[in-house]
Amino acid sequence: MLGFSVLKGIGKTKEVAVTHISKGVLNVILNLILIPFFGTFSQGFLGAIIATTISFFIAFILTAFYLHKHIGYSIPIKGITLASLSGFLALYLTDLLLVSITLGYKKIALVLLTFSLIYLGMIFIFRQTSKKEIQKILTLLLGKEKIN
Repeated sequence: MLGFSVLKGIGKTKEVAVTHISKGVLNVILNLILIPFFGTFSQGFLGAIIATTISFFIAFILTAFYLHKHIGYSIPIKGITLASLSGFLALYLTDLLLVSITLGYKKIALVLLTFSLIYLGMIFIFRQTSKKEIQKILTLLLGKEKIN
């Protein structure tokens, strides 16, 4: 996470350690609770997924708090919300479009391509990126420009 690097860069290593330790302890506790709970439905892996997601979200909140406290940085909630909404919508639309295709590895490539295009389109529609940024990403992906 970039926030950890910023905090380390301004000498706030204690806050980084607190965040990492809190995330790890919370993840272990939630895993001990959620894996057996979902295991009764033969879906124990869902418990681990949920535990990790919650732990990382709490770490994100702690990092945002420390960044605001020490350098006055505020997280762009609107941008994060719209980008997340775009991701969920792209995932849902991709699933709807490709649910009946059974092409193995070709399906994986098609899903990734479809998801990427829908996601880029959605963040452009929600004005979270510009046409110039999308062109730069496509240029890099197509290999027409070298990364410095």
